[in-house]
Amino acid sequence: MKKGLVIWLLFVVVAGFSFGFTLIALWFNKVEWASFAITVLAFGAAIYAIYNQHKESKKAEENFKEQFSLQKDAALKQEIIGAWQVLANKASGNSGKKEAIEFLASQNKELCGIDMSKKTHGGEVYLAYLFKGFEGDISKIDLTHAKFSGANLYLADFSETYLFGADFSETYLFGADFSGVNLGRINFSGANLGIVDFSKIEMFDDKAFIDCYCRFSNIFLPKPPPGYKFEIENRTDENNQPIYPKNNPDYRYIKLIKLKEPKL
Repeated sequence: MKKGLVIWLLFVVVAGFSFGFTLIALWFNKVEWASFAITVLAFGAAIYAIYNQHKESKKAEENFKEQFSLQKDAALKQEIIGAWQVLANKASGNSGKKEAIEFLASQNKELCGIDMSKKTHGGEVYLAYLFKGFEGDISKIDLTHAKFSGANLYLADFSETYLFGADFSETYLFGADFSGVNLGRINFSGANLGIVDFSKIEMFDDKAFIDCYCRFSNIFLPKPPPGYKFEIENRTDENNQPIYPKNNPDYRYIKLIKLKEPKL
């Protein structure tokens, strides 16, 4: 505002000087003086016109940026609403729920209690590779009391997320990463835990691993929490016949065993 006032006052001074100088030149019949004064006046008018044009262009640019920002904010709000609608839509399989969860997490939205369970959506919800390569701050993702029961979470990355009270029962978790997670009150009962990483976890409940299983070879055993180990558990019925998870002989039940502390 001050800059514009200075330019305007400068133009008034130049215009006044040029006009007065022109009158004096004409009075004394000095044509070359009048020509000079008119040139100065024209130059000042051109400078003022250029300044005004620049000011209007800048104002138009600012208005465009403001409108663009408002449109961008509105589009983002619609995208967030759409993501929540995808999660709420009762649909199994690959229905876009993985992408919706990751998008909401990238916007720092609370995901506490989201329900991706097989029971709610009428079938297995495909969430393979969830948060794998997530570009945001994964430690801020809050999935407290989330329900993933029966979902497909192949190679999902939950490292350093908040999972207190989450339900992973009957979930396919092959290759998933839970390192550095507080597993307090988490339920893994009946889950496929092949090569799952439980190393460096902060807290867990032994009862969380009831009826868990993996493929029959030791190479598929999950990485245990510090001070524990997983072992294959061969179960049999009253007729001494083997019992397999999901009646599949390629699978074996596993159990978590606390390691004996070395004697001092």
